Amino acid sequence: MEHLNELYKNAKNLEARAPEFFQHSAKCKTLAKAFLDKHQLPNKNQENWLYTNLHKTLAFRVFEHKSDIVPDTKKIPILPNSIHLIFVNGIYQRALSSFGSNNQHEQNYEKVKIEEADLSITEFTDSLDALNTFLCLRNYKITISNKNEPSLTIQITHLADENSLNRIVSPRLEIHLADQSNAEIYERYLGTEAKNFPDTLNSKNVVNVGKNSKLTYYKISSADKTATLINNNEFKADRDS
Repeated sequence: MEHLNELYKNAKNLEARAPEFFQHSAKCKTLAKAFLDKHQLPNKNQENWLYTNLHKTLAFRVFEHKSDIVPDTKKIPILPNSIHLIFVNGIYQRALSSFGSNNQHEQNYEKVKIEEADLSITEFTDSLDALNTFLCLRNYKITISNKNEPSLTIQITHLADENSLNRIVSPRLEIHLADQSNAEIYERYLGTEAKNFPDTLNSKNVVNVGKNSKLTYYKISSADKTATLINNNEFKADRDS
């Protein structure tokens, strides 16, 4: 509980300085904190965590969003003919992202929509999911719709900057593949430099695949070996998908 109390204290201090990050989905954040208070974080007394001591590996300083440092994206390997969505410390960067070549840009922009979305969670079953919800600065909904067309290649890159050192970062995405649509998603986690990756990245993705649709999903980590990466993924597939 000591670690959570320290995290709550840091989060409260951040809320006082940047309330805009805590005003959205306030009810879900309240539910998340209640779940954490009751169930705590996983510990070595639980069989699935017998050999992992989260209290020694998790960073408990809360990331403070700043925009004065722009990561160098030139060294990021980009897949050919792909849509490239870039997130820095969990915040979508429209100016750094790309929707393909000039002749594809407008069409791809219509096929892949990204927007901020409030959370609508009514209950939790996992402490790390609750921790992500409590600390996430933004929840993004990505809607992909290319009905009966060739598969889209979408690259999602998570970057960190110097401001995230020794902190916990909590990106959260909802990905919706529309009916009769096809996509390949490559999600990569890396820092601007390996040493700049945050101590802890605790991410949550909710993926919904529509009817008669096909999704191929890859996750790639290029993070520093000292970083702690936690992925909590939830997939829902409709009929014939």
